[in-house]
This record gives sequence, C-alpha cells and structure tokens, in this order.
Amino acid sequence: MEVEEKDKLRNWQPPVKGDEIMAVCGIGEGRKVGELKKSIEEAILDGKIPNEHDAALKYLLSIKNEIIGG
Repeated sequence: MEVEEKDKLRNWQPPVKGDEIMAVCGIGEGRKVGELKKSIEEAILDGKIPNEHDAALKYLLSIKNEIIGG
C-alpha cells in the first residue's frame, strides 16, 4: 500500500500540461515551462489552489509574468 501511494505521487501530473503553458504564455519549450509547471504543482500540493484545471490555469495567469518576465 505504501509503495502504491509513492507511485501515485511520482506519476501525478498537474491539470495544466506543458503544451498549454507554452500556448497560454506564448513561449517555446525550455526551462521557463518547467518552472511554471513546478510552481503550479507546488501550489496544488501546498493547498493554495485545488487540483482542478480552471484553478491551475487561473494561477498560471497570475504568476506567468513574474516567472517569464514582462
């Protein structure tokens, strides 16, 4: 059971994928996409936002300029 829980955490993906992050932010593949994705993951795991697409997208829009500049 413990191994199963660890596998779930390891395989977990946030509701906003890299392709969508690139499209929404107007950026290509790279480190910034990973930083944005990690920020979303941490916000969900810390309980700042629910693990739902709309909440994650709204959070992405609120942090994107801070991370990618602009």
